[in-house]
Formats: sequence, C-alpha cells, structure tokens
Amino acid sequence: MKKVLLLLCLAGAFCVQTQAQQAKTPKVAIVNMESIFNKYQKAVDLRRGLEADKKRDNNELKAKEQGVLALQNELQKLQADTQSLALSEQGRANAKAAFEKKGREFVDQREAYAQAVRTADAILQRRFQNMQQVVLEDLQPIATSYCKQKGIDLVIPANTVLYFEPTLDITEELIKGLNAGYVPVAPPPAVAVPAATTPTVSVPAATK
Repeated sequence: MKKVLLLLCLAGAFCVQTQAQQAKTPKVAIVNMESIFNKYQKAVDLRRGLEADKKRDNNELKAKEQGVLALQNELQKLQADTQSLALSEQGRANAKAAFEKKGREFVDQREAYAQAVRTADAILQRRFQNMQQVVLEDLQPIATSYCKQKGIDLVIPANTVLYFEPTLDITEELIKGLNAGYVPVAPPPAVAVPAATTPTVSVPAATK
C-alpha cells in the first residue's frame, strides 16, 4: 500500500512539473513603432516624397484659391455697379446680367476648389496609409527572424504598455535589420546640358 501511495505521489509531482513547464511565462519584447518610422530609411524616403507632393499640391491649391478670391472681388464690384447711380438704367441692367453670370462662375470655381482640396487630402491620406503598410510588411519577416533567434514569444508595441524595462526594447536591432536590407532607388541621372560654344570667326590676315 505504501508503495502504491509513493508511486501516486511521484506521478502527481511529475504531472505538476510537466504542467509548469508547459505553462512557462512567454518571453516578451517591446518595439517602438514611432522610432521604426523615423529611423528606417525607406520610411524616411517615402515620407520625404509625400511631403514634396504635399507641398506641390498646396501650391496648386493656393493658385486655385487665388482664382476664387479674384472672382469674389469681381462679384463685389459688379454688385456695387448694379446699384450705382452713376450708371444709366441700361448700365445697371448690364451690370446685373454680368453679376449673375459671374456669380454662377464663382459658385462653380468655389466648388471645384473645395473638391480639389478634398481629393488632395484623400489621396495624401491613402498614400500615408500605404506607406505604413509597406513598412509593416518589411518589418514582419525581420521581427520574426530576430525573435526566433532570441527565443522571443511575443512582441508588444511600446505605446500600448504603461511601463517596461529598457532591456526588453528590441527596436534598434530591428531598425538595423531593416536598413541593412534596404536598397534606395537611385534618382534618374541628370541630363547633361551641352556647353555653349562660341562660334569661331576667321580673321583675314593683314595685308601689307
């Protein structure tokens, strides 16, 4: 009977040990996504392109806005002419007709400007989201390979936790891996401008 109890105790201890091993605490790491986007050169290059396009779009929108403001000023002048006593009745009638025509043009251009703003914002937002997706797709295999090498079970974004030990942060290691595999696209070569040539003028020899 004592042997049976001893065997049962040993079996129970083995089961507890096995369960404890199976329920081991996962090894966790932290990654700072903001640093990834700020230090991964591909993300930097993509963002620089977005900023350049945004600047160009803003310049185009500014020109459209100026056109709308110019029409608004014309409308105000025509509206004043419709009530000007310095004009004849026919003159005021002509001003009224011009005011109505210019008003329709103003409404069309104002709506076109508003639509251009909405379109530019939507395109920029979509391109920014695409950039984020590209970076995440690049990061996935780098993080997976690194975590397998280091025995890491779980990676958590830094902005989702209140506190973590700095030693858990693997951001810089992932950035090194990302940048090591990134080959920037070279800009197109500049077109050489041929140097201006000065025509040779033949000077006849002096005669004696």
